[in-house]
Amino acid sequence: MRRGVMFLLGVFLLSSKGFGTVTPFPERDVLERWKRLTEVKLERLRHLPPPDTLHQFDVIDYELHLTVDVEGDSIWASNRVIFCSFSDTLSHLKLHLAGLTVDSVVSSSGLLDFDRPDTNLIIDLGETLPEGDTDTVVIYYHGIPESGGGVFGGGLTIGDDLIYADNEPCGAKRWFPCYDNPADKATMTQVIAVPAGFRAVANGLPVDSALVGDWWEFTWRENYPIATYLVVFAASPEFITLVDTFEYEGHVMPILTYVPYSDSLLALEKFDHLNDMIAYFSDTFGLYPFIEEKYGHVDAPIGGAMENQTNTFINMNAGWGDDWDWVVAHELSHQWWGDCVTLGDWRDIWLNEGFAVYCEALYMEHRDGVEAYHEYMNYVMYFAIMYEPYPPYAIYNPEDLFSFGVTYEKGGSVHHMLRHVVGDTAYFEIMKTYLATYAYKDAVIPDFIEIAENISGMDLGWFFDEWIYEPGHPEYQFYWSCDSLGNDSFVVNLHVDQVQPHSNGVPTYRMPIDIGIVNGGDTLIYVVWDSLDSQDFEFRLSYRPDDLLFDPGNWILKEVQELGAEEGSHVPRPMARIRVKSPSRLPLLITLTTPSSAILSIYDGRGSLLWKRFLNGGDETVIWRGESFSRRAVSSGVYFIEIEGRDFKLRRKLLIVR
Repeated sequence: MRRGVMFLLGVFLLSSKGFGTVTPFPERDVLERWKRLTEVKLERLRHLPPPDTLHQFDVIDYELHLTVDVEGDSIWASNRVIFCSFSDTLSHLKLHLAGLTVDSVVSSSGLLDFDRPDTNLIIDLGETLPEGDTDTVVIYYHGIPESGGGVFGGGLTIGDDLIYADNEPCGAKRWFPCYDNPADKATMTQVIAVPAGFRAVANGLPVDSALVGDWWEFTWRENYPIATYLVVFAASPEFITLVDTFEYEGHVMPILTYVPYSDSLLALEKFDHLNDMIAYFSDTFGLYPFIEEKYGHVDAPIGGAMENQTNTFINMNAGWGDDWDWVVAHELSHQWWGDCVTLGDWRDIWLNEGFAVYCEALYMEHRDGVEAYHEYMNYVMYFAIMYEPYPPYAIYNPEDLFSFGVTYEKGGSVHHMLRHVVGDTAYFEIMKTYLATYAYKDAVIPDFIEIAENISGMDLGWFFDEWIYEPGHPEYQFYWSCDSLGNDSFVVNLHVDQVQPHSNGVPTYRMPIDIGIVNGGDTLIYVVWDSLDSQDFEFRLSYRPDDLLFDPGNWILKEVQELGAEEGSHVPRPMARIRVKSPSRLPLLITLTTPSSAILSIYDGRGSLLWKRFLNGGDETVIWRGESFSRRAVSSGVYFIEIEGRDFKLRRKLLIVR
C-alpha cells in the first residue's frame, strides 16, 4: 500500500504525529462515559420487536427523496421500494414507519390502500404476487420525525446548523418507510434536499449535486446491500471535507472526512493511522468490503461513534483520550463485522460488537507488538468482570443489547479465548472464511460456530455453550505442592476449585488452562483440561520447581486466587482496607488491601475523577503526588479515595492542606 496524501479543500496538509507503545488506561477511561451513554440508549431500546414470521418479501432497492425543512423541523419525502416476493401468498407489503403522515402509496396499477397499526405500514397490493416476482411501490409522506435526542437509535435530528440520522437498532423507521430489520438488506439511493449553504454526506458515493432555487440537492448512491440501521446522512453549513486515498493491491479508494473547520487539525491527527488500519484489516480478514466506494468519518453529536456503512459517525468531542486508535479501529472493523456480514437478528449482536472490541486489541498487536496486545486484553477482560451485570446473563440474546460488560468486553474476550483454543492459524482462517461465506449477507451465531468447527476440525459446542449461551465466568482457587520421589524426581500436585456460584445458570466451565512451571529463568507450559468444580492434576519433573503460574498468559476470562497448600481452599479472602500515611499532605503513601482485582480512584470534593489505578488484589502500596487527568495542580480541600471491586466498595475521606 502507498500512503495517500490528505488535503483540505485543495490545500495540502500532512500529519506527522506518531504514537508510542500502547497505554490502554487513558483511552479506556472513557468507558465510564460510554457505559453511561449506552445505558441512556437502552432506556428506549429494551423491547425489540420479535422476529416477523409474516415477512414474505425481500427489499431489493430503496430510492429516497427527502426535503428537510429546517425552520419547520419537518420533512417532505417519498420512498420508492422495489421488492421481490418469496411466497405465493404475498398480497400485503408490511413495512415500518413511525410518527409520520403517509399521504399516498402508488404502484404501476395506481393508488393503493394502506393501514397504519402501531409503527407498521401495511400496504394492500391489490393482488397476490407470485414467488420470485418483483414489484414497486412509492410511498409519499411528510411530518416532524420522532427523535430520541441523538443518542443512538434517535432517528433523524434536525438542528439549525446540523441535520443527521442515527438509527441503531430500530430508528430508521422514524424517518423513512422501510423493512427495519437487519436481515433485509438492499441497495439505496438518497436524494437529500437541504437549504442552500448546507453540504450533505451519505452512504456510498456522491452521484450529483444541484442548486434548485433555495435548496441544494445532493444525490448519494449505495451500491452494496445495506441494512436499514446503517442508512444515514448528515448535512451542515459548517462541513469541510478532508480527502485522503487508500491504495491497496491496485485499488484506489477515497477516504472522506466531514468535520467543521475548527476540528480539521484534530481529525488529521486522530485519524492519522486510518490507512494503516484499513490495510491491516484487509490483510487479516479480506479486502475492505466497500472498496469501490469509500470510507470516512462524519462529526456528529451522537453518544459516541456509530459504524454506518462507509460513513462512520463520531462525536469529535466525546473525550476519547489522547490516543483514538482504539475507537477508530473499533468502528472501522465494523465495516467487515456488522456492515458487510450483518447480524441476522439483534439477539446475535455479539457478531457485531464482540468482534469489533477484539479488533481493537488486534490492531494494538499490529501497531505495538504482542505484549501490547496482551496488555490491552488484560484491560478488556478486567472491565468485562468489573461491569458484569447481576444477575448475570448470556452474550446471546442479552437483556441489554449494548451491555458494556457482556456484549462488548466479554464478547471481545470470547475471541481472545477462541484464538488460544484453536491456535492462531485456525483462528484467522475462521475469520477469513466467515467473511467470504457471508459477505454482503446476514448471519447468526450458529453460522459462525459451524465455520469455526469446520476450519479447526474441533468440536467447539462446549466452548460456545458456556461462553455465548450461558452467563458468568469462572472463579478459580488453586494451590500446589511439590514432593520428592527420590533420585532427582519430583511430583507437583495441583488442586483447582471452581468457586463461582451456579445460580442464574452459571456453569462449571470446561477450559484448557496453561500451567507454567518455573525453573530458574525458564517457564515450561503444561496444559490441563479443567472441567469439574474440584479437580487434581500432577506433573512429574526431574527438578524441584521455583514456582507455579496459573494461566500466565491470561488467556481465560476469569477471577483467580492462589491459596496456601497447607490451608487448602478454606483460606478466607482478606477484607478491603485503605491506609494513608500523613493523609493531609502530598505525596500520599497509600497502602491498600483488596480481596481481588479492583480500581483505585481519587476524587475531589465535587466528585470529579482525578486519578485512577488498577489493583491486582492483595496488598499493594501506591504513591499519589497530586496528578490529575486535567493536569491542573491539586489545591487544598476535601478529597476521596475509593477502591471498588466486583463485590466490594470502600471510600475514605481526606483533607489535604497545600
